[in-house]
Order: sequence, then structure tokens, then C-alpha cells
Amino acid sequence: MPESSQSKEAQSWGEVLTAPCTPALNVLAVLRDGQIPDLLTLEFQRSVLAINASQSPKAKAKITLEITLEKHGRIIGGLVTTAEVKAKLPKEAIPADMLFGDDDGNLLTRHPNQRDMFERPKGV
Repeated sequence: MPESSQSKEAQSWGEVLTAPCTPALNVLAVLRDGQIPDLLTLEFQRSVLAINASQSPKAKAKITLEITLEKHGRIIGGLVTTAEVKAKLPKEAIPADMLFGDDDGNLLTRHPNQRDMFERPKGV
């Protein structure tokens, strides 16, 4: 099988992964003055509480950590790094109410043309 660009890519990944490198957790610990682990913990807690409080059997939350590395134009080897933690919590459906409109434009809680089967006769 001829050598493909895929095997070259895999080879370059192997070279990168075998080189000494700062562990990712150490990097996370210093981003945004060390706030990233605390922000992730907060979003995990908020997500668990929102899922537990949800009435939906399929409630789910999504936590995203987005890290952007950008080459600094003036400093050799400098990287401008930003980190953002986002959470999408389950949203509960807002309950709807059934109201009826009459011929005069008023909103009613009962259908204007339907009798109330539990209404007592007057005078009783």
C-alpha cells in the first residue's frame, strides 16, 4: 500500500505526542487566573441541579469548554490564549392556559357556548 498523506499525518502526531509537553490539566489550572476548574465545577453543579429539577425524562445539559490559541504577532513563540466555559441547561416548557374568546372580544376561562355540568340550579 503506497504511503498516503494520512500516514504522514499520523507520523507527525506521533512525533508531537512523544515530545515532552505540559499536561493539559496543568494548562487548564492557569488559564483565566486559575478560574477554569472552578467554572467547570459550577457548570457541572448547575447542570445536575437543572436535570434533577426537570420534569422531562429526557432532560439533558451540555457543557462546553472552548480554548482558543492565537499566535501573537509581535512576540516570538507567544500565544494569546482565551478560555470560555458555556453551559446549555434544560429548559422547561412554559405551561399553556386554555382561554376562550366571546363575541365581544373578552377572554373567558370557560367556553361561552358550553354549559357547566357541575353548576347548581339557581335557588338550590
